[in-house]
Amino acid sequence: MPLTSGRHTNGMLTRTAGAAITRGQALKITTGDVVVACAGDTDTAVYIAMDNAAPGEHVPCATLGNTPGTLLVLATTALTPGAAVGVLGQAAASDAVIIGRALESGAAGEEVEIAHNAARILE
Repeated sequence: MPLTSGRHTNGMLTRTAGAAITRGQALKITTGDVVVACAGDTDTAVYIAMDNAAPGEHVPCATLGNTPGTLLVLATTALTPGAAVGVLGQAAASDAVIIGRALESGAAGEEVEIAHNAARILE
């Protein structure tokens, strides 16, 4: 049985890091309960990392579109309020997969609060 099988009413669960993970990164599933940071702007993100983790360590995750409230995402470009935020923490362009909208301004390398959604393509 997987590490966190069952029902998670608050959208928070634990997965295993398949590579180094930084708090605020969008994560995709590789196999089973193993996750890695999204590497391309069309990757399908499922979670946001809630803490740093080394390969093989457990990482607490917030499920996109299911965890109540807002989330902090690690920005990789400057973000402004209302900007569509992509899976790489960037201001997303058309046809990129987005994970929410920025609620505040932030520079690359800063954590920015977002109103999150399940990953979807920006049209």
